[in-house]
Amino acid sequence: MRAALLFYLLTYLIICLFPYDFIVSLAELRAKFDSDAVGIWLAGIGCGSSLRCLVKQLVEVLISMPPGILFAWLWGIDKPTTLRRVLFTGFIIGSGIESIQLFEASGISQGISVLNRTVGMGLGCWLLQRLKKQPLRVSPTAIRSFLVLLLPFYLLLLARLNGWSSQSWLSWREARQQLSSLNWLPFYYHYFTPETNAMASLVLVACSYMPLGLGVWLWRGRPGRADHLLLPALLAGGCALLIEAGKLFLSLRPDPTNILIAGCSATLIYGIMAWMQRWNQAAAPPQPAGRVIMRRY
Repeated sequence: MRAALLFYLLTYLIICLFPYDFIVSLAELRAKFDSDAVGIWLAGIGCGSSLRCLVKQLVEVLISMPPGILFAWLWGIDKPTTLRRVLFTGFIIGSGIESIQLFEASGISQGISVLNRTVGMGLGCWLLQRLKKQPLRVSPTAIRSFLVLLLPFYLLLLARLNGWSSQSWLSWREARQQLSSLNWLPFYYHYFTPETNAMASLVLVACSYMPLGLGVWLWRGRPGRADHLLLPALLAGGCALLIEAGKLFLSLRPDPTNILIAGCSATLIYGIMAWMQRWNQAAAPPQPAGRVIMRRY
């Protein structure tokens, strides 16, 4: 588990600093500071619409939680100073990443990202401490009821994030024309965007469909084996197919690659959760069958 968290931390840093196009002259540095890619709180090009901006900040907090879990694990869950140390470490890591992105031509540096990473790592540490003191026990019926209630809101949010409510709908003939001009080569449209935008799109799409893999794992009773992997792949792929097909009737460009990304991300999170459940069951101490009374005769 520690090795997996260390690998996640390394991958996290690699993605945050991608694509490593460092500035090599003072003129480029001045142009960077005068652009909308730098902001004390929010960068001008770092957000988009209010809903998309809110989701981006939430995703930034969530993906910062595993490093907080790692540091809490390494420094001792039961120590009272661990949470403060993790929060301070999150602030240092967040400030370091944003400072390095200042010297990247395509990097976006903003103060809210430092806060997001600090809060995310602190939440990861707090969650681990909370679960150690009082493990979470929820009945399968309650979990399934919660998933059924949450699914419509999730689908509505997914449609809003993909622009379904911000564009006027086209006719069937116009949609067919857009379909005929579509390129089906995987990652084709990623070649015509900057590396940073392509990576951000990949991460955003993957995070958008990961909840479906998590939901399937919870619905099946949190299994410890990564079986039935076809189920989360088909569910996420079908949902992505519906979202991308809807873009044909909007003034948006569908990307068939998103269907592939959705299926892979949902399957990946399902397998990771099953592996973590199996590890948790193997690491749990055996419970005594009952009190043994010794008698002397």
